[in-house]
Amino acid sequence: MQIPHHCTLCPRACGADRAAGQRGFCGADNTLRVARAALHHWEEPCLSGDPNAETGSGTVFFSGCTLKCCYCQNYPISQGEVGKAISVERLTEIFMNLQNGGAKSAMRLTVMSFGFKFGVPADADLVLDVRCLPNPFYVPDLKFKTGLDQEVVDFVMGKPEAQELLRRYEAFLEYALPLYVKEGKSQLTIAVGCTGGKHRSITFARKIAEYCEGLGYQPGVQHRDASR
Repeated sequence: MQIPHHCTLCPRACGADRAAGQRGFCGADNTLRVARAALHHWEEPCLSGDPNAETGSGTVFFSGCTLKCCYCQNYPISQGEVGKAISVERLTEIFMNLQNGGAKSAMRLTVMSFGFKFGVPADADLVLDVRCLPNPFYVPDLKFKTGLDQEVVDFVMGKPEAQELLRRYEAFLEYALPLYVKEGKSQLTIAVGCTGGKHRSITFARKIAEYCEGLGYQPGVQHRDASR
């Protein structure tokens, strides 16, 4: 981690020489300052999960903020001097302690279905291709349905090759996702594509999201091209 001499880390681009100890617009200098680190159980349930569970969202409150909101409920932290100076090594230790303590949102996961004919999503980290499977589009009764309809799901997953492909994708994700978390990735988008983004990709995106949820993640699901 390198402290900038001409800080442009945020849109304020104040240009402060923080490496020399000059404070930026946010109030930060060459010191890493943390006010609180804990498992967060309450607000934003989509991130923190069940408020009654022992696990929660791994949360670190850093001192200093560029917004300067007059109504900030954490004013002493965001604009005051509240916080303890720590090293990068200590911050790494804090992150690992939160993860080992049951933090469920160490990485925000999104599973997105899409159609290759409309382009691969720009923010995709992993792209899974299911165009190799039989296409419900060519079945008259299914052509105008989507993978949100059970008839389409039954058609797609009724094929042995679909079940095997899903099993292999799940095995890959079971192995790979913890590695992304270990490397400190904060968010990951898994894009699942078929030709038009309506049938096979939606079916597989839903199945993969269910599987990831079973692994302890809290994936968001998006169907980019379902209404095209």
